Amino acid sequence: MRLCIADIVSATGGKLICGNLNAEIKSVLTDSRKISPGDFFIALKGERFDGHDFIIKAWEEGASGCLMERNITDEEFERIDSVNFAIIRVDDTLKGLAQIAAAYRRMFEGRVCAVTGSVGKTSTKDMIASVLAREFSVQKTFENFNNEIGLPLTILGLKKEHTALVAEMGMRGFGEIDYLAEILKPDVGVITNIGVSHIEKLGSQENIFKAKMEMAKHIKQGGTLVLNGDDKFLGPIDKYENINIMKFGIENEEADVWAGSVKIKEDGTGVEFELHIKNIPCEIYMVKINVPGVHNIYNALCAACVGLSFNMNISDIIDGIGEYEPSGMRQNITLAEGGFKIINDAYNASPDSMKASIEMLDSLPCEGKKIAVLGDMFELGENSAEYHAGMGRIFSKTNADILVTVGELAKNIASAAEGKSSVSFDEKEEAIKYLEDILAPGDILLIKASRGMRLEEIAEELLKRREKQ
Repeated sequence: MRLCIADIVSATGGKLICGNLNAEIKSVLTDSRKISPGDFFIALKGERFDGHDFIIKAWEEGASGCLMERNITDEEFERIDSVNFAIIRVDDTLKGLAQIAAAYRRMFEGRVCAVTGSVGKTSTKDMIASVLAREFSVQKTFENFNNEIGLPLTILGLKKEHTALVAEMGMRGFGEIDYLAEILKPDVGVITNIGVSHIEKLGSQENIFKAKMEMAKHIKQGGTLVLNGDDKFLGPIDKYENINIMKFGIENEEADVWAGSVKIKEDGTGVEFELHIKNIPCEIYMVKINVPGVHNIYNALCAACVGLSFNMNISDIIDGIGEYEPSGMRQNITLAEGGFKIINDAYNASPDSMKASIEMLDSLPCEGKKIAVLGDMFELGENSAEYHAGMGRIFSKTNADILVTVGELAKNIASAAEGKSSVSFDEKEEAIKYLEDILAPGDILLIKASRGMRLEEIAEELLKRREKQ
């Protein structure tokens, strides 16, 4: 889609200091290290950096212009080519980024799906994208680009060949989903569930629910809000002004789309279920998911709802679910040189997602020992110790053999895992040494913790050391 300097000025209401209004823009970036000729640079200000310090570098790399909120020096101005490098002045470059993205979104004629929720946002986004890719040319949120910077950049990454966008929206407090959804204006909105992630800031699940529901008012008239019908907060919602409600669930015959006869594959590599669709009551469809964990059925059902709302063929929806592959550090299974498997699920954790991972480990067939390495979960507020202890009680009911915890909070998991062999460490290095001694062929090792714990380093180091042996 064509974007030029005049469009930036129009979208932001900024003042053109110099440059050519008709100059075309190749792409919009906030990272000066990635600038190539024709790109437009937005000088954002952060706690530890100021993009204004890199405006000259952006010009030297061939940028077509920049958006800034404070003037550059006379000396810097004299260095640039003021004819071929546009400088646009605004009061707030972060707001300017949002305004540019919103304008670009209005140019996009394809379908847009927004995904939020306490748990499973990224996996659900990827599953939806896998389904839509059977019929559409899909742009989706890359990595963790789900905030006030990442979402606008995701929108601005749309190309003219794209016909669908699946965008993830994260949040920590009130107003953030409202801000992002206002930019995105989705045709379909998805809320995966209401858990306790970020409860430290919001105070209660009721407030988390209210914050997530900020998306609904921004869904286009006649669009669809897809909800988890099994969730105690989302399930009771039957209507919302000017949009359709579509629900999914497991063994929930009141839902628009539901799963029955759930089976775990004998080799533990995935799950199968019968897909039921309310509007097609006489048909039952068999669906296979090629990743372990019953919780992935919710992701698949949600993706089916979005596919149906986009008027997709059911066979394409089922094929898209079958082609889904998880993204980095989300239940990635690796066979180590020593003959044991590592399930790296260390991207992030909350009580809901850690419970799902423990249950997934429990369901897997195993010739050796089942070992879980569980670390601290953050932002759980004053009840953090109890949330961690709850994970220990869940673990104690599984057929897993050994629990390894890393971090101060995670010690509560070990103390509550009655009847299980458990050991706690303060540092990752200690856990690595312990695991090296006990891992044997046929073992399965699960790794799960909040992002700040960086427990993926345990998986990386174990694999590295085994390769050297």
